[in-house]
Amino acid sequence: MVTQEAADLKIRREDMPFLPFSMHDVYIKKIRLQQLDDFMANVTFMLPEGVYRSDEDSNPIPGSILFEQVDLDFSNVYVMKTCGVNYGKIKGRKYSLKKFIKKYKKADIEIVDETYGYYQSKFSGYLYEDETIKEIMIELYHVGGMYYLVEGEGE
Repeated sequence: MVTQEAADLKIRREDMPFLPFSMHDVYIKKIRLQQLDDFMANVTFMLPEGVYRSDEDSNPIPGSILFEQVDLDFSNVYVMKTCGVNYGKIKGRKYSLKKFIKKYKKADIEIVDETYGYYQSKFSGYLYEDETIKEIMIELYHVGGMYYLVEGEGE
């Protein structure tokens, strides 16, 4: 049995490099899906208010987010009836990305947190539909890139 003290090599997992834009407090008005074949699609988050630069306190910059080659078999959305800091049992439903887009096409999504790694982009936040607020987690598995499509900002 190898113990941590006896390890010959210690490798630190590095955090993701600095991102130019933050999705925190960003609203998604629509999720657009461009089918590439039976299993893959390009997915665009339409952001009516835009994104925020990470390195400064500024006004949002108009734009959208593009995810290329999203694997639809491994991309899901969890919608939970709990809202806020609740603990215990969770009630909700897991949707395929396509079914979620179809069911919640008029809902607004507020992103609170974002996580990236290993071909995945995950977003958690709130889903607003009529007078109802629910918690949401979006999991996108994509082998292509993630692109910030912003107006007037060269990156």
